Amino acid sequence: GTAHHNIGLLEDMLAGQGPAALVDTLVLNAGVAFHLTGKTASKEEGFAYAREILLGGQLRSWLSQVKAFYAESDQ
Repeated sequence: GTAHHNIGLLEDMLAGQGPAALVDTLVLNAGVAFHLTGKTASKEEGFAYAREILLGGQLRSWLSQVKAFYAESDQ
């Protein structure tokens, strides 16, 4: 999709309204990565951690900070 479409999908996911299959795919990939890098003791813990980051507001907060940083840098 276009950048605009993809941003819309991300915003929908962060609001808990994204396509379930896409959310599950992100959670699966991130969860396995967390496990493989030792961040979590199991894949299941990795999946739970990834879902919390994605849907619990932590990722939305971080992205807001990044957007603010770059908005200030452009001025």
